[in-house]
Amino acid sequence: MGWIKRWIGNICLILFGIIIALAILEGVLRFTEYRKYSGSVQFRYYYKPDARLGHDIQENHPGLNIHIEGNYYHKIFSNELGCMDEPYNGEKDYILLVGDSFVHCFTPFDDKWGTIIDRTCNYRVLKCGVGAYGTRQELIKAQDIISKVKVPPKLIVVGYYMNDLGNDYLFPESTIVDGFLVTKRKIVDYHNGEIEVRDNTFLEGRAKRYERKMRCSRLDNYTNCSSVFQKSKNWLSENLLVSSKIEHMASVGKSLLRKLRRSFAGDNISKKDKQELQEDIYATDYLGFYSTERLPWLKKAWSDHLDNIKAFKALSDRMGSKLLVVIIPAKFQVYDYLMRDKLIDINQPIRILHDFLDREGIAYFDLLQPMKAYADLRPKRWLDPEKDLYWRLDGHWNSKGNRLAGFLVSEYILKNNLINIPDKDRKLTEIQEKLKAFQRPLK
Repeated sequence: MGWIKRWIGNICLILFGIIIALAILEGVLRFTEYRKYSGSVQFRYYYKPDARLGHDIQENHPGLNIHIEGNYYHKIFSNELGCMDEPYNGEKDYILLVGDSFVHCFTPFDDKWGTIIDRTCNYRVLKCGVGAYGTRQELIKAQDIISKVKVPPKLIVVGYYMNDLGNDYLFPESTIVDGFLVTKRKIVDYHNGEIEVRDNTFLEGRAKRYERKMRCSRLDNYTNCSSVFQKSKNWLSENLLVSSKIEHMASVGKSLLRKLRRSFAGDNISKKDKQELQEDIYATDYLGFYSTERLPWLKKAWSDHLDNIKAFKALSDRMGSKLLVVIIPAKFQVYDYLMRDKLIDINQPIRILHDFLDREGIAYFDLLQPMKAYADLRPKRWLDPEKDLYWRLDGHWNSKGNRLAGFLVSEYILKNNLINIPDKDRKLTEIQEKLKAFQRPLK
């Protein structure tokens, strides 16, 4: 019996040592940037299924609290048009702004760049971005809005983001299951562009996972937990930094195993290109940064995608509206030191877009260089969600980035006479004064 006691005693000592080590690690992490909880966004029943688009925003949604990261929470809602915007009051002169989540919801309504344009120019902007949309969906959404209001816009603004090519290639990428937005179509082989369409069993399982996380989380103060064990487990997951780091390491480990399996798969791509391609996939899942020479199937994907932008030009011409494409840079394009892997070409989509838009005579405003001119580009491990232009962990603009984009786009619209307002010069002066607050710090 003595050996059993010694065995139990040793196990207790090991467990006690692990607990002490984790407690020390937790304490250390709380003195670092890891102390800021990343969290998750909750959208249940905010979107509705749509046979053409995959998903769209519910009309007249009263409001939903979402969590971005750290202590940043805000409310999303919708009007009668299915846009996160104030009610449409029959304005005849308006700007129609469409795009993805950069236009939609990753900052409070008053800080959205569409709201800034609206209030800076004193000109109604219908802010109709939808999360997880690509250019093809945005075109259909624009047509729907114009059909509902029965008046063509004076200006259509398309917020173009770097993942729009991928969204169009996978169209419709997502669907709604039990109120949740779930990814239905996914690229499973980047060598040939093969797409997997997930079955209902998988989609329902994913929705149930989202439901468990949503029902028992800090967003509802853990009031919907089914048991003390679940409440304790979710509390630890959301509040202990050690827990989140362990989950992150497990996720990274699974990703590396998948890459190792792919690296041993037989195909026609060279060993060097295969290694670089795996690095590309590790760095970003935005198709626009992948080489079309190494991945020939992307040439047709780009061609089809650019046709969707061309269709916006046809729509604006037909409506007698002006058109402006606003190119939204990725976080690692503005802060290029954040791109860990230098093998991908982070400027490739910009070159392709500029060449196409110039050739088609489509007006565009590329925000990359203007935003870099105002950004603090001194390298650091983490961005500051108050001082920098993007969230610390999330890839979207924060409130400051949205406000800067709003003033820059407003300035471009007014300077290029894309809308007619009587006091343009005064407003331009006001914008330039406001932009002074964004000037980058001296090095």
